Amino acid sequence: MAIRIRIIDDLSCPVIECDHCGKVIERSGNYEWKPDGDGMIYFTHKRCCRAFENEHGGRSAWFCNEVDCLPVHLLNNLGIKYKDAAAKVGRLAEL
Repeated sequence: MAIRIRIIDDLSCPVIECDHCGKVIERSGNYEWKPDGDGMIYFTHKRCCRAFENEHGGRSAWFCNEVDCLPVHLLNNLGIKYKDAAAKVGRLAEL
């Protein structure tokens, strides 16, 4: 899983890197997993999706969803409300 912290304008910013090309995913991308695998999540740009899958067992070996859905699923599974998390980020940014 390629979630990393990058320093951008003196801020520690979490970013997602594509597991195929290694570049940061900025807008649209996928998160992918093998349903019969170990549960590890991989990230790909839309343009890298097919090549990644073909190099790792073929398209039929993978399930995927769009990366913008992941934060919603995580918030729900962690029992966190977006409004509360956003307020906390705002407070921490002021420190």
